[in-house]
Amino acid sequence: METKNSVGNSTIHPLETGSLPTSPGVNPSPLVMTFKDVTNSYKHLFFRTLLRLGIQQARQEIGFAEIAVGMMEEAWWPGFHCRLHFGKQDPIVKFIEESVDVTMLRRNPQGITAHLWHAVDPCLKHQLLRYVPQRFLRPWFRDETSGFPDSRVDKLVRQLSHDRFNSARPMFRIGDGDILFHPAWFDYLQENIAIICGWSDSQWLRFLERRNPSVPGLVEKITPDSARTALTDQRKLWATLIKQQPILSIYTDRPIDADSFDLDHFIPRSFVSHDRFWNLVPCEPDINQNKSDWLPRLEPYVTRLAEQHGAMAQYAVSLTGHNAQTWQKVQDEFAADFRFSEEQLCNIEQLTANYRDIFSGLAGCARRMGFPEDWQPAINLTRTEESPLPSN
Repeated sequence: METKNSVGNSTIHPLETGSLPTSPGVNPSPLVMTFKDVTNSYKHLFFRTLLRLGIQQARQEIGFAEIAVGMMEEAWWPGFHCRLHFGKQDPIVKFIEESVDVTMLRRNPQGITAHLWHAVDPCLKHQLLRYVPQRFLRPWFRDETSGFPDSRVDKLVRQLSHDRFNSARPMFRIGDGDILFHPAWFDYLQENIAIICGWSDSQWLRFLERRNPSVPGLVEKITPDSARTALTDQRKLWATLIKQQPILSIYTDRPIDADSFDLDHFIPRSFVSHDRFWNLVPCEPDINQNKSDWLPRLEPYVTRLAEQHGAMAQYAVSLTGHNAQTWQKVQDEFAADFRFSEEQLCNIEQLTANYRDIFSGLAGCARRMGFPEDWQPAINLTRTEESPLPSN
């Protein structure tokens, strides 16, 4: 079955338009075609930047400098912060690392735009924007560019985006230092922005899944998590235990202050993308900051993590009220993720053996993604006694 589109004599195959809305004013098929068999992230980053800076901000014209920064902004969270692989031939993350102060970027991610503006000039000379606008538009001019070498196609597409702007209706026209949306495409994208953004997310996820098949929580790694929870309930659980049965930091052997402690993600949250209780451990704020997104040395810290979680499980039988409800949710997490029963959580020897298997697998995957490993405090204190466990 074929349907005719009012744009010239184009014939649209339904399978080519995927889940994109139809419109009498534009042919969505070239947009779908531009993401077929992509070898690097550039087209995805470019399109997501156009949606964010152009459509969502109602701007029909966008300069190359802004697009370059926008593409790096789109890449830095999944590629730099979460360390996802974009492919061997994709240098954008390496470019970010070479162009900005990565130490400051990790300490102050909110300042990402200011950091990246320093890389604009070299970026414009880089292949980041040398090819992508033309390659993105090529499906709109498939017949006119068929059989030509890429070097000639790029120049030809740029010219065609002007000469056939009204007849072929490409998404935009490529200027000397900017792009200008076609009015029909601008209206189409604005009217269907929620659907188009969802479609873009699905295309981006498919790209990332093929290159990161063993990585958990890819959906959470596309963009920064602006709505992270404060871990209030988990903190209350630990504070209650600490006040009744003092515990020591698994990293330093220093006593944990019930009124002033952080909850550390044992395996970095930028890898696991969740706040499950089994990956949280109380520690001193300075230690948490120093550890950052490093993978800790597995031993002795996994053993100590299991001891503390076992201590909490043993203590939890005496919890009441809201804390008891929170602990029930924690038990549900353990049951859903690992099929652990309450009895298994209280059996510290068995819990330790299970944790060694679980965390060695997670750490191995994170290590292969480039997360730094074998972290331990600068002052390596020797444990003089086991963390005391509450009696049943």
